Amino acid sequence: MITPSVISTFVDYEACKRRIYSLALPGEPSACSEEQRAIFLRTVLDFSQTMSVHALGALLRYLDLHWSNLNMDLHTKPHFMTLKRISLLDIVLMDEDTYRGLQIFNTQAHPSGFKRGVQGSNKEGLSLFHLFSKCYSKVGQARLRLLLRHPTTDIGTLRQRQDVIEFFMKPQSDSIMRNICSSLRYIKNVNGILAKIKALSAKAFVWKSLYNTLYNAVVISEICENARRASQYLDKIASFDTNKLYEMALYMNRIIDFDLSKSEGKFTVKVGVDADLDMKKQTMASLHGLMSETAKVEMERLPSFIEECTMLYMPHLGYLLGVRAWSDHLTLEQKELPDMKFMYNFVRPTLSTEKVIQIKQGRHPLYLLTCDNFVANDAESSREAGFVKILTGPNASGKSIY
Repeated sequence: MITPSVISTFVDYEACKRRIYSLALPGEPSACSEEQRAIFLRTVLDFSQTMSVHALGALLRYLDLHWSNLNMDLHTKPHFMTLKRISLLDIVLMDEDTYRGLQIFNTQAHPSGFKRGVQGSNKEGLSLFHLFSKCYSKVGQARLRLLLRHPTTDIGTLRQRQDVIEFFMKPQSDSIMRNICSSLRYIKNVNGILAKIKALSAKAFVWKSLYNTLYNAVVISEICENARRASQYLDKIASFDTNKLYEMALYMNRIIDFDLSKSEGKFTVKVGVDADLDMKKQTMASLHGLMSETAKVEMERLPSFIEECTMLYMPHLGYLLGVRAWSDHLTLEQKELPDMKFMYNFVRPTLSTEKVIQIKQGRHPLYLLTCDNFVANDAESSREAGFVKILTGPNASGKSIY
């Protein structure tokens, strides 16, 4: 709630507008200029509504100044996902006592003491929302909760909903309803999916969810084509331009190998999309045989006391030749082989419940990759050797590595 006193502290319209223009929303075009951002924001906010601009600017300013107190974190800033316009003209205002009296919602805590209070552990008890919530998608459940939380007084909207309910209550509409419901179960929250894709953290199933959402949205629009005369709302769905959605789903189906992505657990492109990528895939597929042949060649030039070797490929390091220790208790000098470079000497540490850390000839694994003359270090922390160590020395002398 923005009070008049808060607005008065940030009343300048131009200052409010500049603060709104500085918003960075996930839905805006990537790498857009200030002018492009201004055009994008005009599509979601009417800047001619001065009171709305004042209120939003004051809210943003308030969050900027008090976010650390609201979020209890000094090192974060507020992130704004989207802007939505809400009109209060047709919204029915009810207090919480009325909601409880009508039993519209009845949230119950989890019976387990371990899960009680955990986010997402509550369930809906006997209520109107529980009675009417026959939605086949989580997006639909969230929408139904919003409709019950903010009922409307608009007669036209109410009649549209009545027409839809009347149509689907008829026996001859049963097949259409079942087909729509079977497609609705695949509709997911697109905003969340796109956020993961933009953050480069989308798994294979996320891409599959996006494809299913696009495909089934087109299917629902086509199903409503046969029932568009029954309701203005169904006619609106049938009239929706789904060409872009169809093209996106078509391109995804042509590019992404969903079956192979599911089995391998990673994003996989179909064969024939890119010639260079296909060549690299063939090289990777033949890598096992190549490693075996290379290991045979390397075995011929190794000393006779080496009975077996293994060739490994690590993308970040390259090709590595693995050789088993040919004798017990070998020193570092005895492990040297002609024309070979010894890479690692990791040993299994001895675990102890005592306050003891004892390292002999310790090497930093990452530093070994960039330095040929790394000096091993010993370290000991115990009651006798002391628990606190103070390291002094000039810059780049190895304090952090140690």
